[in-house]
Amino acid sequence: MRGRSPPSTSSPARSATCWPRRAAARGHLPAAALRCRTAFRRISLTPHGRSAALLIGRRSPDDGAFTLTVTAATVRPVRLAFPGLPGAAELLTALERAVPPWLYHHDVHGAPAWRRLMTVRFAEEIRAELARPREEGAR
Repeated sequence: MRGRSPPSTSSPARSATCWPRRAAARGHLPAAALRCRTAFRRISLTPHGRSAALLIGRRSPDDGAFTLTVTAATVRPVRLAFPGLPGAAELLTALERAVPPWLYHHDVHGAPAWRRLMTVRFAEEIRAELARPREEGAR
């Protein structure tokens, strides 16, 4: 890339990409966050294409708090936080309140109705996975 300057660290993509490495290198990751169980779901219309829905769940081993982040399907990331593991109906209600129909992307990577369907499905899969006790030897 001769003659070109590197991307600015103020760009959202660059900042988001570099932050975990910088934080880890500086030791800014709380130990409690590293003990949390996590679950991840992603779908795309093509094997290596843009994500149509991406959800990440986290459950604290200390107090059982549950966090779900929805991105790719929505025009901005949406984070839901619960003091404990929600029931299926509670999670669905919270998703419907936090992610109204107009917040879903409408483009060639997936219709809003399909993105919503995948979001609801993945949210429940993540909730159910994190509800199960940790398996022996699992991280």
